[in-house]
Amino acid sequence: MNGLTKERFLDICRFKNPGDLCLVDTYLNELWPQTIIAWIEQGAPDFFMDVPRAKKYFGFETVRWLREINSGLLHGTVIHQHEGAIIMDYGTPISPPFEYQVIDEDERTLTFINPNGQTAKVLKDNPGSMPMYVDWPIKDRASWKEFRKRLDPTTPERYPDNWNDY
Repeated sequence: MNGLTKERFLDICRFKNPGDLCLVDTYLNELWPQTIIAWIEQGAPDFFMDVPRAKKYFGFETVRWLREINSGLLHGTVIHQHEGAIIMDYGTPISPPFEYQVIDEDERTLTFINPNGQTAKVLKDNPGSMPMYVDWPIKDRASWKEFRKRLDPTTPERYPDNWNDY
């Protein structure tokens, strides 16, 4: 199985036959969020919360989604834990991403700003369920002009360090 190289990606975009395609569910190459939390509570290093670093530590094969290369989602998956609620940040097409920030909570819900700049509310006992989005970063033309700066396709952080090696 060949990796997803830049040339293979371009061949796929040009409707050429790149050979075998990875049809394996990427979840088979993932760490379950609750397991990571348990490991850290049992003494694992805190950097396990940064999923790409944890996967590198364990020697997992890097599986790239086409959307990563297509939209710049290379910020990686990061887990935020807030009083037992586990919030997954799967990356964002904007660069730089907004800072994750808890802005409100009650006994049942947690409201936070995600890396896309959206304000989302999740249930503490089931944060993996669909969030309720209550606000967005673009409200008018002025906020769009500011947000648009985060969509620059030439931003170096959008690409892996070894992009030219592909």
